[in-house]
Amino acid sequence: MIKAVLDKLQIEHKSLICIKQELEKEVQKAPEGSLRVDRCHNDIYFRCYKKEEKHEHKNGQYIHKDNKQLAIDLAQKEYNRKALTGVTKLEKGLDNLLKCYEQNNLEIIYNGLGEVKKSMITPIVLPDDKYIDKWKKEKKTDINTYENVTNIFSEIGEHVRSKSEKILADKFMMEGIPYVYEPNVVLKDGSQIFADFALLNVRTRQDYYLEHFGMMDNPEYARRAVQKMEMYYQNGYYMGKNIIYTFETSDIGLGKDVIDRIVREYLK
Repeated sequence: MIKAVLDKLQIEHKSLICIKQELEKEVQKAPEGSLRVDRCHNDIYFRCYKKEEKHEHKNGQYIHKDNKQLAIDLAQKEYNRKALTGVTKLEKGLDNLLKCYEQNNLEIIYNGLGEVKKSMITPIVLPDDKYIDKWKKEKKTDINTYENVTNIFSEIGEHVRSKSEKILADKFMMEGIPYVYEPNVVLKDGSQIFADFALLNVRTRQDYYLEHFGMMDNPEYARRAVQKMEMYYQNGYYMGKNIIYTFETSDIGLGKDVIDRIVREYLK
């Protein structure tokens, strides 16, 4: 959770730097002077005020209605200058906050203790590697005894049930995404089933189950797939929140772009 907030702050900090640079350019190229607005009855008049004009135009030089663009540019200049002041303060504040976090990061503090002391303490927030180890142990408690008749193995030697599951497993491994193949899912009534994958977004520490339905053009298979999705729903698993579904048929395979999008939107 802390890392997720930090990532958002870093993105916001970069955005503020870009906005600041753009505002600086706009202020620099703006016309001289500032805008003064006068009202007379129902009419509005604009004047361009310059501090150095102390005599003839000490209250500002009248802007003719044919030159209204000057008034617009001066109004924009005033906004840009005030916005620049605000953005500069925000950017500086965020920069200080991020530097403070980097200096006091709990993982850095833990890793700085040395191996002996690290083995003697329980950190308040587990470092990524220890969190991943703990997560994997929790997700894999029993072995799926359903017979696997394929001769398909992932790149790390796991025996998987389909070519698509191999593609998924290899993609997760390549992207450095922690996963558990066929993890236990405990339902509300205490029973359990086996999902295809458990996946962990290390940055946010949000985990997901993934179910791949590979024969959706088979009516009976599709019926059971819908039943399984309904069962997940009844047990608190919602698409995009804590579970992901992928699909294919005999003539429409699992697309690379689909996997890439899942990785990008949920797991990175």
